[in-house]
Amino acid sequence: MADPGPDAPYWSREVAELSAALHSGQRGLSSENAAEQLRLVGPNSMEDARRLTALRLLLRQFESPLVLILVFAAVVSLALRQWVDAGIILSIVLGSTLLGFYQEYRASAAVEELKRRLALTCRVVRDGLEQTVPRAQLCLAMSSCSQQGTSFPPMGS
Repeated sequence: MADPGPDAPYWSREVAELSAALHSGQRGLSSENAAEQLRLVGPNSMEDARRLTALRLLLRQFESPLVLILVFAAVVSLALRQWVDAGIILSIVLGSTLLGFYQEYRASAAVEELKRRLALTCRVVRDGLEQTVPRAQLCLAMSSCSQQGTSFPPMGS
Protein backbone atom coordinates (compact mmCIF):
# COMPACT_ATOMS: atom_id res chain seq x y z
CA MET A 1 0.00 0.00 0.00
CA ALA A 2 1.34 3.43 -0.91
CA ASP A 3 2.40 5.89 1.78
CA PRO A 4 -0.43 8.45 2.17
CA GLY A 5 2.02 11.31 2.85
CA PRO A 6 1.97 14.15 5.40
CA ASP A 7 -0.94 15.98 3.74
CA ALA A 8 -3.25 12.96 3.80
CA PRO A 9 -6.32 12.97 6.08
CA TYR A 10 -5.51 11.85 9.62
CA TRP A 11 -7.65 8.72 9.41
CA SER A 12 -5.62 7.32 6.48
CA ARG A 13 -2.21 7.66 8.18
CA GLU A 14 -0.38 5.16 10.37
CA VAL A 15 -0.81 5.71 14.13
CA ALA A 16 2.94 6.01 14.80
CA GLU A 17 3.42 8.51 11.96
CA LEU A 18 0.44 10.58 13.04
CA SER A 19 1.51 10.55 16.70
CA ALA A 20 4.99 11.74 15.73
CA ALA A 21 3.62 14.49 13.48
CA LEU A 22 1.35 15.75 16.28
CA HIS A 23 3.96 15.33 19.06
CA SER A 24 1.78 12.82 20.88
CA GLY A 25 2.10 9.20 21.90
CA GLN A 26 1.28 6.70 24.64
CA ARG A 27 1.72 9.40 27.30
CA GLY A 28 -0.64 11.75 25.46
CA LEU A 29 0.17 15.39 24.88
CA SER A 30 2.24 17.44 27.25
CA SER A 31 0.41 20.29 28.97
CA GLU A 32 2.54 22.79 27.07
CA ASN A 33 1.80 21.16 23.70
CA ALA A 34 -1.93 21.03 24.49
CA ALA A 35 -1.91 24.72 25.45
CA GLU A 36 -0.08 25.57 22.21
CA GLN A 37 -2.60 23.54 20.16
CA LEU A 38 -5.49 25.36 21.85
CA ARG A 39 -3.84 28.70 21.17
CA LEU A 40 -3.31 27.86 17.48
CA VAL A 41 -6.59 26.09 16.71
CA GLY A 42 -8.92 27.60 19.31
CA PRO A 43 -11.42 25.92 21.62
CA ASN A 44 -13.33 22.82 20.56
CA SER A 45 -16.74 24.42 20.71
CA MET A 46 -19.47 25.77 18.51
CA GLU A 47 -20.77 29.29 18.76
CA ASP A 48 -24.13 29.56 20.42
CA ALA A 49 -26.88 31.17 18.44
CA ARG A 50 -27.52 34.69 19.56
CA ARG A 51 -30.28 34.81 22.12
CA LEU A 52 -33.36 36.69 21.02
CA THR A 53 -34.31 39.79 22.95
CA ALA A 54 -37.67 39.96 24.69
CA LEU A 55 -38.92 42.47 22.11
CA ARG A 56 -37.92 40.19 19.23
CA LEU A 57 -39.66 37.24 20.92
CA LEU A 58 -42.80 39.35 21.27
CA LEU A 59 -42.71 40.46 17.62
CA ARG A 60 -42.20 36.85 16.48
CA GLN A 61 -45.64 36.03 17.84
CA PHE A 62 -47.13 38.08 14.98
CA GLU A 63 -45.42 35.93 12.31
CA SER A 64 -48.12 33.29 12.56
CA PRO A 65 -50.55 33.27 9.60
CA LEU A 66 -53.48 32.76 11.97
CA VAL A 67 -52.56 35.86 13.98
CA LEU A 68 -52.17 37.87 10.77
CA ILE A 69 -55.61 36.74 9.57
CA LEU A 70 -57.13 37.77 12.90
CA VAL A 71 -55.44 41.19 12.74
CA PHE A 72 -56.78 41.64 9.20
CA ALA A 73 -60.26 40.67 10.42
CA ALA A 74 -59.98 43.23 13.23
CA VAL A 75 -58.98 45.95 10.73
CA VAL A 76 -61.97 45.05 8.54
CA SER A 77 -64.26 45.14 11.60
CA LEU A 78 -62.90 48.56 12.55
CA ALA A 79 -63.42 49.82 8.97
CA LEU A 80 -67.04 48.62 9.13
CA ARG A 81 -67.43 50.25 12.57
CA GLN A 82 -68.10 46.92 14.25
CA TRP A 83 -66.45 48.00 17.51
CA VAL A 84 -67.51 45.03 19.60
CA ASP A 85 -66.35 42.48 17.03
CA ALA A 86 -63.03 44.32 16.56
CA GLY A 87 -62.53 44.46 20.33
CA ILE A 88 -63.20 40.74 20.73
CA ILE A 89 -60.84 39.84 17.87
CA LEU A 90 -58.07 42.14 19.17
CA SER A 91 -58.42 40.76 22.69
CA ILE A 92 -58.03 37.23 21.32
CA VAL A 93 -54.93 38.29 19.36
CA LEU A 94 -53.48 40.05 22.40
CA GLY A 95 -54.15 37.08 24.71
CA SER A 96 -52.70 34.59 22.23
CA THR A 97 -49.64 36.76 21.63
CA LEU A 98 -48.91 37.30 25.32
CA LEU A 99 -49.38 33.61 26.13
CA GLY A 100 -47.08 32.55 23.27
CA PHE A 101 -44.48 35.13 24.33
CA TYR A 102 -44.59 33.97 27.95
CA GLN A 103 -44.17 30.31 27.02
CA GLU A 104 -41.36 30.94 24.53
CA TYR A 105 -39.51 33.28 26.90
CA ARG A 106 -39.65 30.75 29.75
CA ALA A 107 -38.56 27.94 27.42
CA SER A 108 -35.54 29.89 26.15
CA ALA A 109 -34.58 30.80 29.72
CA ALA A 110 -34.81 27.11 30.71
CA VAL A 111 -32.58 26.09 27.78
CA GLU A 112 -29.98 28.70 28.75
CA GLU A 113 -30.02 27.45 32.34
CA LEU A 114 -29.56 23.84 31.16
CA LYS A 115 -26.61 24.86 28.98
CA ARG A 116 -25.04 26.65 31.92
CA ARG A 117 -25.47 23.66 34.26
CA LEU A 118 -24.39 21.01 31.79
CA ALA A 119 -20.60 20.86 31.90
CA LEU A 120 -19.39 18.52 29.16
CA THR A 121 -16.09 16.87 30.00
CA CYS A 122 -13.86 14.23 28.50
CA ARG A 123 -11.27 11.84 29.98
CA VAL A 124 -7.88 12.31 28.29
CA VAL A 125 -4.26 11.31 28.75
CA ARG A 126 -2.08 14.37 29.31
CA ASP A 127 1.50 14.23 30.59
CA GLY A 128 1.05 10.47 31.02
CA LEU A 129 -1.86 10.86 33.46
CA GLU A 130 -5.55 10.29 32.87
CA GLN A 131 -7.40 13.57 33.49
CA THR A 132 -10.85 15.05 33.06
CA VAL A 133 -10.91 18.24 30.99
CA PRO A 134 -13.74 20.37 29.60
CA ARG A 135 -14.55 19.42 26.01
CA ALA A 136 -13.77 22.95 24.87
CA GLN A 137 -10.13 22.29 25.85
CA LEU A 138 -9.77 19.20 23.65
CA CYS A 139 -7.32 19.53 20.79
CA LEU A 140 -5.94 17.43 17.98
CA ALA A 141 -3.62 14.57 18.97
CA MET A 142 -5.07 14.30 22.47
CA SER A 143 -5.54 10.70 23.58
CA SER A 144 -8.98 10.14 25.06
CA CYS A 145 -10.14 7.34 27.34
CA SER A 146 -13.41 5.64 26.58
CA GLN A 147 -15.74 3.52 28.63
CA GLN A 148 -19.30 2.34 28.27
CA GLY A 149 -21.61 5.26 27.54
CA THR A 150 -18.81 7.57 26.36
CA SER A 151 -19.67 10.04 23.66
CA PHE A 152 -16.93 11.43 21.44
CA PRO A 153 -16.88 15.14 20.73
CA PRO A 154 -16.40 16.36 17.16
CA MET A 155 -12.91 17.45 16.24
CA GLY A 156 -11.46 19.29 13.26
CA SER A 157 -11.05 17.77 9.82
